[in-house]
Amino acid sequence: MFMILQKLLKEIESLNPVGKLDNCLSDGKKQVNIGGLSASSKAMVVAHVFRKLLRPMLVISTESETAERMADDLKAFLGDGLVYLFPALGISPYEIRAPHMEIVGQRLLALYNLSCGQPMVIVAPVEAILEKTIPKRDLSEYSLRLERGKELDREKLIALLERLNYQRSPMTEMLGEYSVRGGIIDFFAPKDEDPVRIEFFGDVIESIRHFSVLTQRSTSQVESTVILPRREIIFNDDIIERYAHTLDEAQAQALYITLGDNGDYDGLEFIWPNMSVNMANLFEHLSQQTLVFVDEPGLCDGQAESVFETAQKRYKSLCEKSDESYRLFAKPERIYLDRHMFDLELERFRVVNLTVSYDDERSDVVFHTRAQEYFSSNMSFVKGRLAELYQQGYKLNILCEGPSQKERIGELIDDLHFPIGLHVARLSSGFAITELKQWFLVGNQMFTRFRKRHYIKRFREGVALSSYNSLNPGDFVVHIDYGIGKFLGLETLVVDGRKRDCLALLYLGNDKLYVPIEQLNPVHTFAGKD
Repeated sequence: MFMILQKLLKEIESLNPVGKLDNCLSDGKKQVNIGGLSASSKAMVVAHVFRKLLRPMLVISTESETAERMADDLKAFLGDGLVYLFPALGISPYEIRAPHMEIVGQRLLALYNLSCGQPMVIVAPVEAILEKTIPKRDLSEYSLRLERGKELDREKLIALLERLNYQRSPMTEMLGEYSVRGGIIDFFAPKDEDPVRIEFFGDVIESIRHFSVLTQRSTSQVESTVILPRREIIFNDDIIERYAHTLDEAQAQALYITLGDNGDYDGLEFIWPNMSVNMANLFEHLSQQTLVFVDEPGLCDGQAESVFETAQKRYKSLCEKSDESYRLFAKPERIYLDRHMFDLELERFRVVNLTVSYDDERSDVVFHTRAQEYFSSNMSFVKGRLAELYQQGYKLNILCEGPSQKERIGELIDDLHFPIGLHVARLSSGFAITELKQWFLVGNQMFTRFRKRHYIKRFREGVALSSYNSLNPGDFVVHIDYGIGKFLGLETLVVDGRKRDCLALLYLGNDKLYVPIEQLNPVHTFAGKD
């Protein structure tokens, strides 16, 4: 949380639109439409409502990037421990690939914290809402909280890790692995940044520590931790065998080829309904007290239709193939929520719609905000524009991502002869509140030209890494997003105040890419033609 944003939340309490919003919510209105919200002011309103009501909330955003920005903005207003992102799986419909484990970890951690019954905010893109996830009962059954000083049968812990498809190895180095050495059990859960070491004294947990996969030495001690499933689909090899026996020989062979033999079970997200495995949607994890915010409902509706239509087209394309492997895969309506089911689920909750535009007849509450413009990199223009805003009677606040940026911006505007507040606070986009006559300008937007992110074609000509230990400096590797590079070695970097062990990869032009070793899924050893 940042002081300037806490002050802002206090100041908006006196605004007329905030009073009208509070009245709508206290009157029990089933749906509230809020208009006139630009940029990060949407997160400001959600944060105000959360502080006012202190109940579970879900924010639905159109796409993954908007969800990530909303989650980051809410953390700036409320703090990290109250806001959780529930991301989309990151695999296209019927793409034969397992989701990255760190994404699965994020999703399961959000659901687990939601199950604890404490007030919190979940942020999810539409695609994540449509995707099925672990049922609430299974999450409870296959999660285990470990506390220092408590008794626990060591064999029970090992059995749980096996049931959750953690891979036993001599040394825990990768997400989803565990190892056993006498009274010590190490495991690397997808939700964690570092693996965990549990040391037993008899049947008592004597210590719980995080450790470095690079040195295998402890880095910190904690009082408790939670083991969550490695995958959202709870299954075992017996379930796969039973399904295979219902298929003819060619289809069964196609099943085993599709799932692969690397332990990732590729494509399982599109086969599970045929295996009689139960799954749920995110709405089924929410209590009736949950308040749901929909960020730009028109766009969300369109995105819901688009995701489901894409799934239908890809399933139809599978069916048109000459072989019968498509019979392995379930129809889209068994895998995703369609638009109709999405609307039915939403009707069970109180909904607050957040929009930039507003209609005096349809909007229950209207805010008057303005989105920050993109300033020129020409400093004389920037200073002139700031002077114009000041002359219009606005109080100016510039939000800097850190102390160094605050110092740099301070030096750049030092010759201006009117007050400008410089604050360390991170928001994704700046805005003005007309009623308060205040601008909250984001430093990065003022001095950087933002470009649309371009996605590089994913490379697939490689063999998945089983461990970073299989690499030697000078080996060529393939990153599915960035292509072929040369492995330089392991380096320890400090990111957000935490030490991270990373693979250093060298690319053309001496560009370097650092990949955290707990996120090796996108990195393959190069197996292309000479």
